[in-house]
Amino acid sequence: MIDFSQAKKSVNHISEYCQWSSWTKGTCTRTCGGGRRVKNRTLLYTDGFQGSCNGQSLSSESCNNNQCPGEITSTPKFFDSNAILFVYIYVSIISYLTNFTSAPELRGVRYKLSAAINNGTVWVDRNYKFSNMPAYLEGTLLFQVPHKAIRQGTIIEFLSHQPSTIYLAHEAVRNGGFKTSLPKYGWKLVTNHAQLRTGCCNLRYIWKKVVPNDELTTISLPATTTSETVHCIFVQSMYTRIRILKLIFT
Repeated sequence: MIDFSQAKKSVNHISEYCQWSSWTKGTCTRTCGGGRRVKNRTLLYTDGFQGSCNGQSLSSESCNNNQCPGEITSTPKFFDSNAILFVYIYVSIISYLTNFTSAPELRGVRYKLSAAINNGTVWVDRNYKFSNMPAYLEGTLLFQVPHKAIRQGTIIEFLSHQPSTIYLAHEAVRNGGFKTSLPKYGWKLVTNHAQLRTGCCNLRYIWKKVVPNDELTTISLPATTTSETVHCIFVQSMYTRIRILKLIFT
């Protein structure tokens, strides 16, 4: 005789199992004397029971805690107490601003938010890593979109809640038609000779668009004209700066 009670329990089970990738660590803020660095990871697997997944994709940690050459190990108590007070006030302000600053969004494609760093994950569904990232992109907020998974005719919308600069980097060949369509929509070409490496290909074209409004603004990208589009979207805004600073100082 089959015991259906156990099967029913299995169906009704709300699991919390998930699997994260290993942490990818960014550059330390100091070479010695104690600094902070941002680290990120990607959700690799979660079960099919609609369970919650504990943990964060973005965090920070201390680094390079070795004493700097010629550094005095003991400092007056006055300096220590004031330094601690400064950090406390600074972190409090950052935390306060975070509560009133909304994250930018994408519509029309699934994504995960992550810090854009060298050796950081590029796409949400692949384990490729960035290298040779331009300085103006490092530390921005990255929308990890799928790799080559955007269908022809897709329209991606970017939603901003504060003044922002959006960067779009794409491959020269599988560019979704962006190479010819973006200028018509007011995008400015930063370079067409970039060597932003992703582990599978170079993203040579980098465009930018400035959103000056301090209110909800929607920017629609041109409809893609190819079935495979290799690209990345970055954003620099007040939200980006606040979130990264909060990770460094907490």
